Amino acid sequence: MPMREGGVRMKLLKIDNKLGQYLGESGDYVPIDKITKDHLLRLVNLTLANNVEFDEYDDEQIQNQAHQIVYKVYTRNSMAFEKEDRNS
Repeated sequence: MPMREGGVRMKLLKIDNKLGQYLGESGDYVPIDKITKDHLLRLVNLTLANNVEFDEYDDEQIQNQAHQIVYKVYTRNSMAFEKEDRNS
């Protein structure tokens, strides 16, 4: 699932009802604590291949500590991927 119709960037991670969620394969958002290594690899590949976005990490908006950790780690790594890609 690349960029959405009309050139709108795909939102891979979002914060909703104080929970971190990731974009599942079916297009629905799934609680981030349900992520598997295969889902994570899919998100990394989408990040590298597409113009994506995330809700900005805010530990006050995400109350579940597991969600905070996964969300923070993924968004930080994604920013590193983007920075490395720009420098290539």
